[in-house]
Amino acid sequence: MADHVKSSVFLMSDGVIPGPVNRGYVLRKIVRRGARAAATVGGIHMTDLVPTVLDMYPRDLYPELHERRVQVTEMLRSEEEFLHSILTRARHQVTVYLKNATSESRVIPADRAFDIRRAGPARGAPACECWEIDG
Repeated sequence: MADHVKSSVFLMSDGVIPGPVNRGYVLRKIVRRGARAAATVGGIHMTDLVPTVLDMYPRDLYPELHERRVQVTEMLRSEEEFLHSILTRARHQVTVYLKNATSESRVIPADRAFDIRRAGPARGAPACECWEIDG
């Protein structure tokens, strides 16, 4: 997780913005994997670790890291919230479907699974996260 935060901070400080193509896509995947790891550790957020990363790199050697601290923190927060909304929507769709399914048919048909999966992974969220339902 520490490497995910560190690489995200450096990329964002260099002007890379999370997005669907090229460097932005790589950054988005790094942030999302780090966000998932942070959430499993104990509900922390990647933004909580930005000050720790910045403390490791002196201001005189890495001025851009410190100058863009606020922007980096906001981009990380925004990307984490976006991931959370995608996963919440996908999990809700799975839960609704399973509650309405009969006890014999707790298998989601392919066309419905594709629609649910599109709520998340099409936007960069991992498919396995969509299917993790409490209860």
